[in-house]
Amino acid sequence: MKKRLTFITALTLVCTFIFGCKKDKEEPIGILTSKTWKRTTVDKNPSTNPLGYFLYAPIIDCNGDDIYKFSPDGTYTLDPGGNRCGDEEIRVDKYDAVNKEIYINGNKFQICEISRNQIKFLAPIDGRTGSLSAIFLLD
Repeated sequence: MKKRLTFITALTLVCTFIFGCKKDKEEPIGILTSKTWKRTTVDKNPSTNPLGYFLYAPIIDCNGDDIYKFSPDGTYTLDPGGNRCGDEEIRVDKYDAVNKEIYINGNKFQICEISRNQIKFLAPIDGRTGSLSAIFLLD
């Protein structure tokens, strides 16, 4: 009986340590700053798409090698790479991971997803949110 009680107590303690530890949820800023991102057309999580009408933004040749690098201070750098669209230069813009917003050339867009797999944001095509939107994907 004493062995059984000792075994049950030990098993309870082990289970408490294994299952009692809460895993920390990774912060969006940590995900954004963990790597450099490039445009893609493959949506790895369509369930985060908005309601209504949308289309995936195509990648034109000169945007195919663009590199997005997010910094913890709320800014990101867009490097147009070697294949530039005209006389593009490296530019810096801002983002807000808490409110899920990204700014491109001073225009604010809604971020739908920030995950290790991809970043997804919307750009209203006709200027009105909730109407027709283009989905931009970064991988």
